[in-house]
Amino acid sequence: TISALKDQSPENLTVFKAIENTEQNLVGQKRNLLDFLSSHDKVTLVVNAHGGPDAIYFTNGVPNKKGVIDKRNDFDYVTVDELALTLEQRFDNGHTDVPILIFSSCYNQDFIRSLYDHVVRINDVKKKSIPMPIMCGSTEYGQFGYSDYDSKYKDKFLEAILDKKKNT
Repeated sequence: TISALKDQSPENLTVFKAIENTEQNLVGQKRNLLDFLSSHDKVTLVVNAHGGPDAIYFTNGVPNKKGVIDKRNDFDYVTVDELALTLEQRFDNGHTDVPILIFSSCYNQDFIRSLYDHVVRINDVKKKSIPMPIMCGSTEYGQFGYSDYDSKYKDKFLEAILDKKKNT
């Protein structure tokens, strides 16, 4: 996926990937991702990872058939709450453009709906106007994601979006 994105010659491509599944590396990548989102304009985030209804995982976040993931620690995933608070911090830092979030993970529509709810709640309770991110994902509510290893992105959904394919 990374080499296919680089082939598009983006203005800026920042990759957040846990190279080693150590606590220190995972905490660092999580912090780097959230810091980046809270401090940059014109952000398009492509998430190609494991996912559950309430979190996106850097490592082994594989949900069971009920969509539940056994969380063994608090550093290898980003929760809906954490991402919503990051979007709030981004807004508080003066970034009022609309971020674009593209998800290729299991249960991404569950995550997206929950994230929208969280941002709406923050706006209502704190009387803010955090812009709602533009979000799309490869699954429907309550569904597992899938991979297609014949695709250069390992996912036909990402291929259609990122290569601007029509009639898909």
